[in-house]
Amino acid sequence: MENKRLLYIDQLRGIVMLLVVMVHLCGTANSTELQSFMNIIGNFRMPLFFFVSGYIINKVTKIYNLKDMFQFYKKKAIALLVPCVMWTLIINNFFFTNAPHIPTLYEIQQCFSNDGHLWFLTTLFQYMIAVGIFRYFILSNKTNYAIISLVIFFAVMGFLFFEFGFLRKSTLYFPYFTIGLISSAFTNIENIIRKNITFIISALLFCLLSGYWVSGQTSIFNVSVRAISAMTAIIALFNFVTRLTWEKYTDKVIRKIGVNTLSVYVMHWYFLISVELSQNWLFALLQLLVYSLIISFVCIGIDKLLCTHKYLKLWFLGKQK
Repeated sequence: MENKRLLYIDQLRGIVMLLVVMVHLCGTANSTELQSFMNIIGNFRMPLFFFVSGYIINKVTKIYNLKDMFQFYKKKAIALLVPCVMWTLIINNFFFTNAPHIPTLYEIQQCFSNDGHLWFLTTLFQYMIAVGIFRYFILSNKTNYAIISLVIFFAVMGFLFFEFGFLRKSTLYFPYFTIGLISSAFTNIENIIRKNITFIISALLFCLLSGYWVSGQTSIFNVSVRAISAMTAIIALFNFVTRLTWEKYTDKVIRKIGVNTLSVYVMHWYFLISVELSQNWLFALLQLLVYSLIISFVCIGIDKLLCTHKYLKLWFLGKQK
């Protein structure tokens, strides 16, 4: 059952990655209907990404002592920060530019902040600090300490954000990551999320609320509606994907993207060309899906080429094996 659920998570990761590429590719659309639809997707794609990340990292992380913890931090630093530095400071500054130059102090700061275009990687690494402590306490049967550690971590990020303006995105998305982490760690919570009534209520709330938030508004009402609609979308899509009987070829395609999210994420930016989309928003949506699939598999193909050399796959993709 555990392995089966991880397969469902690969499918969910693949769907999320496709949504990310579609939203980024949608900038050329001039259809109001399509922009509105993609705006709804844009609201929950990153919360869902972090929820899934939290869910799966708990399943695959074993930390029984301090040595395990520091080995975990080392592994995640290589897997997340090395590709971030390579693509942000090396590839962008020396290859995809008309004026090659040594990275400036500002660019280095942007690379390791929430403001760079690969901010997901640095944010996820920040969360790994909390994961290491959380898993250590969970596997030591100190559940209360595990929960308290997450609360303290969130409080520190919130303080840095509200007092100094740091870690805005880290603070914003940590609750979704935490829900995925806790749902994965505690079976009773996951069982509540997977109940039929939870699925139905979440789907209904998402349909009712998703059109009532306005991008950019910071009122309490708008922020609350956005958070609730994002969370209900996560629960509804999580249930939908894990209950769906997948067609074999579709399953293979989506899972392939799901297990290669890092390579698709870091490389898809270079293929976000301006595309001519249909005036019919439904057909334009289909075009976006096809273009996103093509871009994703081009990125996966480049991943396979880089993985033919141990140093290239380490520097570009943070892969050590």
